[in-house]
Amino acid sequence: MKRRLSFIAVTLLGGLFSTSILAQKTDWDSTYRPGNFARKVAQFKSYPHSQNDVVFLGNSITDYNNWNELLQMPYAKNRGISGDITFGVLERLDEVIEGKPSKVFILIGINDISRNIPEAVILQNHKRILQRIKQGSPRTQIFLQTLLPVNNEVPGRTEFNKFAQILKVNEGLKKLAAEEKVTLIDLFSHFSNTAGKLEKRFTYDGLHLNAEGYLHWVPLIREYAKPTRFMHPAFNKEGHRGIRGLSPENTIPSMYLAMDYGVNTLEVDVVISKDKKVVVSHDVFFHQDFSTTPDGKTLTPAEAQLHHLYKMNYDSIRKYDVGLKPHPAFPQQQKIATYKPLLAELIDSVDAYAKKTGKPIYYNIELKLNRDYDNVHQPTVNEMVELVMEVVRSRKIEDRCYLQSFDFRPLQILHQQYPDIETAVLIGVDKRSLAKQIEDLGYIPGIYSPHYSVVTAELIKECHQMGMRIIPWTVNTKEEIKKLKEMGVDGIITDYANYFTDDK
Repeated sequence: MKRRLSFIAVTLLGGLFSTSILAQKTDWDSTYRPGNFARKVAQFKSYPHSQNDVVFLGNSITDYNNWNELLQMPYAKNRGISGDITFGVLERLDEVIEGKPSKVFILIGINDISRNIPEAVILQNHKRILQRIKQGSPRTQIFLQTLLPVNNEVPGRTEFNKFAQILKVNEGLKKLAAEEKVTLIDLFSHFSNTAGKLEKRFTYDGLHLNAEGYLHWVPLIREYAKPTRFMHPAFNKEGHRGIRGLSPENTIPSMYLAMDYGVNTLEVDVVISKDKKVVVSHDVFFHQDFSTTPDGKTLTPAEAQLHHLYKMNYDSIRKYDVGLKPHPAFPQQQKIATYKPLLAELIDSVDAYAKKTGKPIYYNIELKLNRDYDNVHQPTVNEMVELVMEVVRSRKIEDRCYLQSFDFRPLQILHQQYPDIETAVLIGVDKRSLAKQIEDLGYIPGIYSPHYSVVTAELIKECHQMGMRIIPWTVNTKEEIKKLKEMGVDGIITDYANYFTDDK
């Protein structure tokens, strides 16, 4: 729509911006698109998407840089189009939103100013961009960047003189970022000289950046751009408690064997000992099916219930064997002498093995909590979250792990206190709808992990529409693994990781 408009005391954006433009007539065209617009948009649509993507969205200033090279980030995606304006970004925004990227960096508006689009309209369009991303991809982190200064002292660029308009837009962007609760990155102040113009050493034409300019940009965004959530493999091949079908569960040898069979993610369970150590164990006690006491005795079910880990210090826990007694449910299990390790020890050992074998590995850490067990068989939920996160941070695996639980409480705490940590909601027998489950959880997690028997094509579609990956548990036949992969799940958790090797 082409417009010739007069603006007198125009108020937009619900009172956030009040702009008075008295007796001012100007021509501007919301339908303008640069000549390469359609070709570039078609290219963007043809590229694969990943929820790990970090998208740089803008005009030529974004377009003219190779972001993945400069930031050394393979998931950095350039969505800049030379000459684009805010209306163009709105037109092509669905391509970005549909990919559900991890992060989006926005820098747009200088061409709007040069084409006489009023500042209030530019800011209104920015608000529409932010709100559409938040609505369509609520887990995407948004970074709003102020417009760069320009310099009309560069030979042949005397027309770069709209300094006041740039300042007005930037002031509006700062207010908008605060209102919409997105991160603002003030590029203007880092690129301007004392006169408020673009430093000549950063530009070759008074508008666009040179190599030094882009290098100057990097430290301003590097920390924001770094992956902060779990960097998902293309398909999560998860070994349940290592490879429980073939090796003692939740032990270091089981993790090694699972990796040998090609898993890229290890699922482990954790509980807390009396001396507040994070112990790798599915049960809060020594289970009678596979445990042997330090003096070589096996346990009856009643005796097992007397051996609660939360009432034992870890040096006592370590003396029990959990690999020699034949497991009645898993006759193929290797029989080896082994113990329940600490989470920190397991991570150290597995990472060393991964480095030795050249196989990168990720962790799915399940917090074994039960609302009825607080301060009896487990600490409070807040304390357990902190103890587990202490290990995660100390081993620097924040971008190589996600935390899951059937209990919604630790997930809610993680979402509030550690929003950069990826979480998964585990679902067993549950008559609530997906929408009701997410409503009760209070936020949209990165992963929805139901029992495989409830997975349908419609459930997969719903999860993907909400921006969640769906990784069912525990899938223990080749036929079911094949069926679920063909249906479009994003990963499989299985006791038989050897089936991943068979399923080529």
